[in-house]
Amino acid sequence: MNYLQKGFTLIEMIIVVGIISIVIGGSVRVYSTTIAERQLDKEADGLMNVLQITKDRSVARDISPLPGCTNFTGYSVFVRSNGDFEERIICDLTSTTLNQHSLSNVTFNNLNPSPMELIFTYPYGSLDVANQRLIVVKSA
Repeated sequence: MNYLQKGFTLIEMIIVVGIISIVIGGSVRVYSTTIAERQLDKEADGLMNVLQITKDRSVARDISPLPGCTNFTGYSVFVRSNGDFEERIICDLTSTTLNQHSLSNVTFNNLNPSPMELIFTYPYGSLDVANQRLIVVKSA
């Protein structure tokens, strides 16, 4: 029997579809992990930007949020373990909240004490802490 074979056999098609499924399955897993890592990096960068802006405002003695301020101490960032944090100005021995932020799908680990307040004092914007502070940002 000598005839021309036209097309593929069922076994060949099943093998090709199986290989394609395995490749796509692995790609989806890698893609979803990469998206989660990028989101976490974005959230951590947002927190770092707020900390830098808070320090800069302390150095600049920016008392514009409280025009009647007579005894400016500095700014602080109050961090809670659930991913919430707020910017505060410390003036006349009171702390006033300026902005509140909430990071989605993020938790802060190893806050000691919890919640943690990072105070940037005037005039140098130095962080008023006795020990080194470490904030670990993790996906929720």
